[in-house]
Amino acid sequence: MAKFYLSACPTWRYRDHRGSSTVSLPFDRIGERQHIEARNLAAIGTAVASFGRTLATAHPDASFSIFVSIAPRDRKPNGFDAASKSGALGTEAWVQERDRDGNPLPKEPAAEPVAA
Repeated sequence: MAKFYLSACPTWRYRDHRGSSTVSLPFDRIGERQHIEARNLAAIGTAVASFGRTLATAHPDASFSIFVSIAPRDRKPNGFDAASKSGALGTEAWVQERDRDGNPLPKEPAAEPVAA
């Protein structure tokens, strides 16, 4: 079973008629880093969701994304990079979207987590 680290940092997405941009503050942390063990993408997605809910409860006004990193010498499950890039792990479910003036925008539905 591979070991992973979950961490969260402040992140906002700004959107207007020209498109969107995402701003993260990777050296600022929200909450403590969490260590998990997972055999597959579904287990990682479940852990991300649980970690995110815990952080959202402790920091209800925070806008954040979750970073999933693998422990040294462990192997990522097949499809990890594609799932991470596509948002299928749910790492951006707590990112707040704003217009260029900083006003909150309605939240769009998040991508469905990867099934087992």
